[in-house]
Amino acid sequence: MTRIVDPPPGRAHPAVVRYIALTIHGNYLRCGRKGVGFFPTLWADGTGLGDETIFERIEVAPGRVVLHPLSGGYLQVLPDDSLAVNMDGYEVWETFDEIEWPSDQFSLRTWQRKFLCAEGGGGREVVANRTEAGEWEKFYYEVPPPALLPPEPEAQRPGVDETVERGLRKSVREGMTGGNDRVRDGLDRNPFGP
Repeated sequence: MTRIVDPPPGRAHPAVVRYIALTIHGNYLRCGRKGVGFFPTLWADGTGLGDETIFERIEVAPGRVVLHPLSGGYLQVLPDDSLAVNMDGYEVWETFDEIEWPSDQFSLRTWQRKFLCAEGGGGREVVANRTEAGEWEKFYYEVPPPALLPPEPEAQRPGVDETVERGLRKSVREGMTGGNDRVRDGLDRNPFGP
């Protein structure tokens, strides 16, 4: 297992790494359902690497990230300090400050300035209600093997407007219904050809 070390000077997070798994006391953080409930939540009981335990780490500002599990959605902290997976996208509720510790561990602080905590030090649910970072609020970042990661997208063809391409992807996700002005304005044509 590879751990990320030697972050760049002045940064609160490691060198730019796109995919990570978070561990605490031998358990992987895992998005999934447990017990009764509609929304997937976060647990510190994962036993191996897979779509529920690998996150795409999206840096939205220096030291601030969004975590996108490969199983879909974005890790979100709700106003009551509970965690869920938001399938619709990300805004402030889905952002985390990364804080690096001398032990090569990292803490994730929420938009409410509270830390993610693996209850019991692992093996149970993860909550976001701690005002200080102790042992249960510090995680290791692990780089997953390339074989478990999604393939990199092909390079964009020259001349394709990225905004139009993004609009097309959004149209497809929304089923080309109502809410997308690009479709109504006729910008839903294929920029890659006939």
